[in-house]
Amino acid sequence: MSAIEDSHETLTASFSASTFDSEVNGPWTAPGQGVSPDELSAVLSGVALPAIYSMAFDMAQPSGGKITVLAMNKIMGVSGLPPAMVEKIMNIVVAPTRSRVTKSEVSVALALVAMAQKNMDVSIENLTAHREASPPNPSADSTTGSSDPEAVRKEIHQWFINLDTIRLSFAPEREGMFLFKHTNYIVESKELALWRKNVVISTEDEFTSQLPIPSDLAKQVPLTLETQLSVIRKRLPASIEYYRSMAIIMDRMQKRTEAAAADYTRFGLALNALADCERQCYVEECHNCQQLSQGYTKIASHFGQASFALEEQGKAIQREMVEDLKRHRDLLVSVKELLQRHDRSREAGTIEALQKRISNNMTKLDTLKEAAMAAASAAGAANDTNSALDYGAHDMQIEKITNNLYTDRMELEVQKQRAVLLEYTLWIEITYFHKNQAMITTMYQNFVTEHCKTGRSLNDTWKSLSRVVHDMPMEVNGFK
Repeated sequence: MSAIEDSHETLTASFSASTFDSEVNGPWTAPGQGVSPDELSAVLSGVALPAIYSMAFDMAQPSGGKITVLAMNKIMGVSGLPPAMVEKIMNIVVAPTRSRVTKSEVSVALALVAMAQKNMDVSIENLTAHREASPPNPSADSTTGSSDPEAVRKEIHQWFINLDTIRLSFAPEREGMFLFKHTNYIVESKELALWRKNVVISTEDEFTSQLPIPSDLAKQVPLTLETQLSVIRKRLPASIEYYRSMAIIMDRMQKRTEAAAADYTRFGLALNALADCERQCYVEECHNCQQLSQGYTKIASHFGQASFALEEQGKAIQREMVEDLKRHRDLLVSVKELLQRHDRSREAGTIEALQKRISNNMTKLDTLKEAAMAAASAAGAANDTNSALDYGAHDMQIEKITNNLYTDRMELEVQKQRAVLLEYTLWIEITYFHKNQAMITTMYQNFVTEHCKTGRSLNDTWKSLSRVVHDMPMEVNGFK
């Protein structure tokens, strides 16, 4: 079979009738695929893969454990395989409606690339049949523009060594006071460990270390604070729901942009494969078909540029809109929880309880003092031993209550100062929250700037392509 016939057969297989079935034409419909994603992930399960497989995936900057179709195409595009074969492998591994690829799927694609480089039959069935043996190791060109595989391996290995790995975990127990419990996060990092050696970190309770408070601290809290908090309480639930909804919508927009980028990549792959397939016309000395085939390649290149622009826009939407919307939503939720803790601290009534206990003890103390004086008078007048014993008992109770009053008064002063400090801290937090409103403007400015940047890039791409397509042969008589 000739190379042209082989390419034609490959192209026909990759665009089977089921791909264009009406049920798959919709942008939200899952395609019919011979191998499900779960089955595909299990193809190389348990097989010791070459380290370059994992390195290639990691250097493609995965997000959420996946890389984009464009990133995968870049990995495969330097393999030296014909466009038709790259397009065939892409269609085997990635369903038409998907825009992101998992690590296991990339590994399967690289294994298929290696099989194609060794002139083996490229299919999942053949890969499965050979899975017990060590998977073919694709040439260094499959994953890097270097001619020395060992030098590439060392360079990538050093790159990973120099990379600071940051680990984030929850502390096993929550800390803080009864109504102000908080979760601690454990951050492990070699830049952080170095910083900790040179910085002394205070772990004191701020409500203890900052007492006694400055005398003018209470004056710094605005008298309208409670009115402001009341307005915030009313607005928060609706604002949280709006931001939650906007984050979901923007996330869908980002995914659609990413899906469009993936479709441009796929279309370019198909067009390159078609160019190879139709490069040689069945009519001898037909120059128009050659020019048409060259035009396909140029169009595919421009589609690749459009794909890159859209992918960059998708990344910007995720980075500067989705994450910022979620951040502001989380800020609103945090303010809501802060106000709830503030309300619970007031409901606890610690100051009121202390004041009531002090008042009761003062009444008891006055009663005991009167009883002690009466007992002392009776003991002195009648020389009564029992009266003397009563006086001694009263004296012990008076001393106990006096000590309790001293302790409660000291605690009441601390709690009053804590209350002022809490009000001041709450005001600072609300002020910080209010200032964060300015970040919303920045968020939308960045959003518009990125769209303008993408619009200019796409406009330049289509203008450049316009000259190409208008130079392509279109005279019917030229195709004799």
